[in-house]
Amino acid sequence: MRRYTIYHKSYSSAITEVLEVLAKEKLFMSSEDVFIEISVKSKPRGSTNRVNVPLYTQEGSPALIGVAFQVTDLGNSYELNMYSVPYKKKDYAFDTVEIFNP
Repeated sequence: MRRYTIYHKSYSSAITEVLEVLAKEKLFMSSEDVFIEISVKSKPRGSTNRVNVPLYTQEGSPALIGVAFQVTDLGNSYELNMYSVPYKKKDYAFDTVEIFNP
């Protein structure tokens, strides 16, 4: 995984960083994972949001790798920690998906 900025002024800035780093690696989250895991399940201020999702190629096929990241609200900034996670074909619910491409 490429270098990334750890400290951000906002939650959305940290999430944008995750999506941009993945896009540079030509790896993408499904549109459904972005909506559910990042938008719907995000916790209130003062919390740590943890996400672990499989990644896909630009064509929407399983990339056999995932990303785990957490964004922690430090009060006046947000801390991003991110790393890759191995996935197996059986870990994917679908053979192809609609990807989220920022």
